[in-house]
Amino acid sequence: LNDMKKRLVELADFHHSASKALKVQMNEDGNGINDDSSSSPANYLTSPVVHRELVRLFNVFTAWLEDENFQKSPVPLHSLPKQYDTHRLAKIMQNQQDLWTEYVDLERIRHEILEVKNLWIEVKYEPSSSVSSAPAFVDFTNASTAKETVLASLKKHEAPCPPAVVPSMKAPVPTANASCLSNEKAAVHFIQRHLNLLQQHAKVAAVWESQQVALDLDLLDSFPKLYCNREEQITMHLECRGTSSHKCQGAAVVTAKHDCLYMNEAVKQHITGLQKEIKQVQADAMKPPPQNIAEAAVCVENFITALVNAYKLQPGACTQKVGIAVFYTIVELVCDETQRHPPTRQFFTSCIEIVGQVFISDTKSECSPLLKTILMNRRLCSLVAPYFTPNASPDKFVHLYEKVVNALHEDNSDVIFMLLTKFDLPLWLNTRPSLSERSKLLELVHVALTSCGMHPEEELLMPFSIFCKHWTIILKYHFPDHYSDFLRLLTSSSAEQCLSPDCWKMSLKALVCCPTACKKIPGTGASDRKCIQSSAQVQLSPQQVKETIEWLANFFCKLRLSKADFKSFGLFSKWSPYVAYVEQFFLFLVESLIDSEKNSLVEEPKAQGEIITGLKSLHYRITELFKPWILVLDAEDDSNRRCYPWLESDASVAIAMVQLFTKCIDQLHQSYKDLLIPGQRGALWLHLLHYCETCTSPKMPEYILYTYHMEYATLPWREMHPDHTLMEAFFKVERGSPKSCFLFLGTVLCEVNWVSVLSDAWNAQPNQNTRAMVVCLLFMMVFLAKEDVLLSKSEESPLLNLLGQTRSLPWHLVDIVAYQNVISYFSSHYSPA
Repeated sequence: LNDMKKRLVELADFHHSASKALKVQMNEDGNGINDDSSSSPANYLTSPVVHRELVRLFNVFTAWLEDENFQKSPVPLHSLPKQYDTHRLAKIMQNQQDLWTEYVDLERIRHEILEVKNLWIEVKYEPSSSVSSAPAFVDFTNASTAKETVLASLKKHEAPCPPAVVPSMKAPVPTANASCLSNEKAAVHFIQRHLNLLQQHAKVAAVWESQQVALDLDLLDSFPKLYCNREEQITMHLECRGTSSHKCQGAAVVTAKHDCLYMNEAVKQHITGLQKEIKQVQADAMKPPPQNIAEAAVCVENFITALVNAYKLQPGACTQKVGIAVFYTIVELVCDETQRHPPTRQFFTSCIEIVGQVFISDTKSECSPLLKTILMNRRLCSLVAPYFTPNASPDKFVHLYEKVVNALHEDNSDVIFMLLTKFDLPLWLNTRPSLSERSKLLELVHVALTSCGMHPEEELLMPFSIFCKHWTIILKYHFPDHYSDFLRLLTSSSAEQCLSPDCWKMSLKALVCCPTACKKIPGTGASDRKCIQSSAQVQLSPQQVKETIEWLANFFCKLRLSKADFKSFGLFSKWSPYVAYVEQFFLFLVESLIDSEKNSLVEEPKAQGEIITGLKSLHYRITELFKPWILVLDAEDDSNRRCYPWLESDASVAIAMVQLFTKCIDQLHQSYKDLLIPGQRGALWLHLLHYCETCTSPKMPEYILYTYHMEYATLPWREMHPDHTLMEAFFKVERGSPKSCFLFLGTVLCEVNWVSVLSDAWNAQPNQNTRAMVVCLLFMMVFLAKEDVLLSKSEESPLLNLLGQTRSLPWHLVDIVAYQNVISYFSSHYSPA
């Protein structure tokens, strides 16, 4: 900064001194004349005004540099004194780059230009002797003398040399014959001839690579053999100096053995030879490719460019055929060596990409040939699969899909996955294919899913996910066109354990099954439930729900009795992986059925008889749905064998199904209890009577009964209204059924609100049914009172609660005959103590 200030002061002093010189004045001829009558041009002086302006400018610059406020913070310009030239400072701060011409000596510039002009005229155009009297200045603007002046000037110079001869140059790369663009055979020959060179070069490079690897491995094997330990023996002579009393008899000879380092000369020579060979191989590999290789690559590239441009300029079948033939020719020349050599691989890939995008992609006729090429040669998949567009051929879409499904295998799962991504199913469905085509496609997807197996291998997971997606897309399209086929395929393949449980999961999502049931299925998170709730594309009608329940009931019943395994072990033995999803489906169907029936009653009120009939129908459908899973069936053959629903080892899975059945019965009861008159036969009455008829056979296994009793006990039995029919069923159980059945029924009947059931008994004239029910209650209490199990629970004993509840009943309604029968039973079944 100080040097800059010093330089500015020096410049200001210089211009201050120069401003005192006399200014040169110009006469009319352009010659300068100063005050002392000197006319030499060299004595021209700059105007003092310019010097004074420059002095003032440099002083302004000095003032800016000396002011420290400019270096600390912005300073308001309006507050600066006049010597700071605030106007010019503002322009600088605003980055205005206008020229300051007021500080340029324009008069001196014009003077120097004039001097140069006169000097050029004097040197270039010296007057001849004949025209010595002519003025020094030639008027070039005169048209009559311009031509003569130019010709005279040209005569003073030597004649110009002729232009250089341009030699004929040979094209470095020969161009392809134009006929190749329209001749398929010529184009194929041209491409083969040049790409064969590239292929051979790639094979040579592969040989170099193999040699390098082999030499490196040999070198690694040789290094450990270069040195080894070798045992050697040395003899040492140890001399003794002796003493005055003992003379030395000679040096002692000592023999020692030791291991010493030994270098194998043969191995060393072998290693040296290997290293020389490696250097030679590397030197060969690093050489630039031959000229013909580069020419071949450029020829192919130029030909493809010309072919593509010709097709884009004027699309035609002939040019397209040539392009297709070129594409397959390039593909055929792809081999392992071309894929291993990076430059060749990149060139082939680029050629296939350009030709494939223009001539193969979205070409209807090439879908099938291209798919065949991919399936026959897996290594080509990543190269040519991007141009496989099955949607370009809607009429062959299913046929192409079938080829992909038939080729599915663990070894080529990556190829199948890449091909499946090219099948845009929604786009194909927009073409409105026929029902038969869609059904065939559904069958093909089912074949693919079963090929993946119950537990798909890790290699098949990606294709499996796409098959599941296609499975649901077809199901939801024009629902319920494929619903029956879907249900048949899903259940039949599950029965053989050929289908993954994930297929059930995806199918239930598509059917918009009840999301509350998802909580029971392991691995079903909030996102899955959200997906089920948000999917509103498929909805089963009430009639479809009824038909589905009926079909499932018949299917599982036939399945249960179809094979010896199912007859002996039940459905749970093979269906355990699917049980959670079957339960979800059953719950959805039952809830939908109950809700639809109840809504119809709300919309159109019906008589009590119709309500009871509808309730019985619902109960029958529900029990039939669960019958193959949890009830004992009789074989349809001559053996009349009883087929029990599950083995004791499957009890943990069976419990969940019995729980679901219990939940459905409870929901049925809760939905209809407000629609019935007190005393009418409700869902609990129907369920208990069904239990007495189907679950109380004498040889019923206890582990099955235990599951029944444990789950059925959770129902709200206090709200049930038993009648004489139900009591008669109870007495039959007492006479010939397992003891656990009798105790369960007794516990259930003890929970009933008998005061409400026998409310008519307090009337003056109770009806006959009430009298019969009082007698039945007395018999029941006598039957149960002898069971220690029912009395051992002290305050929690249901029998004790019943005894306390019935103290106020009008027992006088019991007739003498019934009383005598009770006394007779008591005497025969109770000990005198």
